[in-house]
Amino acid sequence: MKCKAHPTIEAIAHCLVCDSPVCKGCIANGNESAPQCARCVSFNSMAETENAQIIQTEQLKQQEAEEKERISREKEKKQLRLKLGVIVFGLIIIVIQFILVNKPVSFIVPRQHHVDQLA
Repeated sequence: MKCKAHPTIEAIAHCLVCDSPVCKGCIANGNESAPQCARCVSFNSMAETENAQIIQTEQLKQQEAEEKERISREKEKKQLRLKLGVIVFGLIIIVIQFILVNKPVSFIVPRQHHVDQLA
């Protein structure tokens, strides 16, 4: 049987992937016990590169999703802090109003002895 790429040279094996006859010079992976032709080695290399790119893209998408989630949580925390601040401010205003309304009358009206001194 002759090599597919070199019809004048005797094949020593078949490509493990595509089963094409290959000579010693055509075994691209250098492994005679599991030979592969240059076309299949190249295809496998491209597939590995594509897989690595797909994995990298998925990792980037995951990182972007995590970053968006982190930003969303931070935004929610800010909103909660703002709401809490408004509530605390409102409570302070209520307490101040309560104190001012419940002050003794002497705070607002002068004492009687001051009125006597004026007369």
